[in-house]
Amino acid sequence: MKTIVIAMIQLLMGCCYASNTNFERYKDILDADLYRRAEAVIRAQVLSPGIGSKYLWTDVKNLSTIKAPKGVVIPAKLQIAFESSGIGLPLGFATLYLARYNPDHPEYGWRLLEDYDPNTKSYLKGYSHHSKDVLK
Repeated sequence: MKTIVIAMIQLLMGCCYASNTNFERYKDILDADLYRRAEAVIRAQVLSPGIGSKYLWTDVKNLSTIKAPKGVVIPAKLQIAFESSGIGLPLGFATLYLARYNPDHPEYGWRLLEDYDPNTKSYLKGYSHHSKDVLK
């Protein structure tokens, strides 16, 4: 039993270390608060404006996966949803902070981490470090 507990602690410490290592590696293109709150973080090129009604879906090219749940591979090309009444997602290159579109059905894909703040009556921007050109 003691061996199992030690192995679990080492596994957890390894996960935290990997996450912190990625944060340190990419800290120049990350927002620390959004990084902490997001389930996944990617550096991406937004290829198309959103299409839809309540949720808009946009085509994205994943340039680098910075953070992802264990065992989850974020594909090179994917569609990401964002709320039509939110801030939106401009074309170009940005760091995207993601949450599951539907946590009960992970196969439904990803959405931009946008939270409505009732105090300011506005949406939290689910991206950072936007540029029309590639940031190095």
